[in-house]
Order: sequence, then structure tokens, then C-alpha cells
Amino acid sequence: MAVPALVGLTVDAARATLDTVGLVLASGGAGDDRVTGQRPSPGTTVPRGSRVAVTVVSLVTVPDLAGLQVGEARARLKNVRLVLANEAANGRWIRSQNPPPRTRVDTGTAVHVTLVPPSRWWLVGVCIALLLAGWWAIRAARLRSARKWVDEHVSVVAQPANTDLDLRAVDGDRPVASWAVRLDPYRDAGSQLLEEVHQ
Repeated sequence: MAVPALVGLTVDAARATLDTVGLVLASGGAGDDRVTGQRPSPGTTVPRGSRVAVTVVSLVTVPDLAGLQVGEARARLKNVRLVLANEAANGRWIRSQNPPPRTRVDTGTAVHVTLVPPSRWWLVGVCIALLLAGWWAIRAARLRSARKWVDEHVSVVAQPANTDLDLRAVDGDRPVASWAVRLDPYRDAGSQLLEEVHQ
């Protein structure tokens, strides 16, 4: 009786294959471990009921990597003896993977990932910051210009208040302030009187 080829099958599948030809699986691991070698080799003629020894590799479950950063995914794969196939810059987020999550694969299998493309929102933020900085610069320049104009065109003269003004406090007949501030524009032929009353 010829020994069938078992390499690549799971332990359960190898056992079933040997049972159909009247042979016995001599060794093995868990049911979903994968056969990587066998003795006697495929095609060897042996008597019915002979034992066939196999070497196996343990299968591991692929973790779900979606939403993780590359560094986190690499560490999680290392914990189950898998590797990240496409090394990429740390900090990037994973969108999808192959093999998919919860797939059983050989230890050492490389897992390919697709990364989320870099965001362009930082560029919008920079543009807004530049616009705000420009607005504040223009506003500050206008304020400086207005102050300069006042300094160049307005004089402040303190003098006794007009005695003919009848200013009374709202809450009584207390006397009004004895001094007023007069603003005189340099280039204006007229004059304006600003009277500020202090109680």
C-alpha cells in the first residue's frame, strides 16, 4: 500500500487521509496544526496498518489590526509569532490586513497591511493660522497708525471748567468738577470742547 502525501494538510485531514487507505497516524499535534514533513515519504509501499510519522507546525490566529498604529500592530503580531510584511513609518494607522482577522496560519507568516493615507487637515490648519496672523498684524498696524494720528493732530489742554455750565450730579446737588479737558485738533480751524465731570 502506497503512503499518501500529507504535507500541507492539517493533522485532522492527514489522519482522515491515512484512515481511508488503512494506515495510522503515529504522531501529530492539535487538529488544526499543519503537517510540514512525513516519514515514510509519499509513494513508499508499506503494509496495511503501518504507522506514518509526521512533523507539524502549530497554527496561530491572526489578530485584528484595523485601527492600530504600525508600532502597536507589530508588537501584537510578535506576541503570536507572526511578522508585519510591509514595514512602514510608525504612527500611521492600519485600514485593512491580509490574511484577515481570526484566520489560522503558520507561525512566522507575514501579515500585509494597508495604511490610512496621511491627512491633509494639517494644511488647512496652517492656512487658517496664517490668515489669523495676517489679520492681527493689519489690526495692530491700524491701531498704531490711529495712535500716531492722535499724537500728531490732537493736543490736550487742561483748564478751569466754564463757570456758566450748569452741570449737576444725577443723585443730588453736589458741586461739579473744577477742571475739564479740552481737545483741539491742530489742523482744524474750529475747536471742540470735551468736558468731563468728576464727582
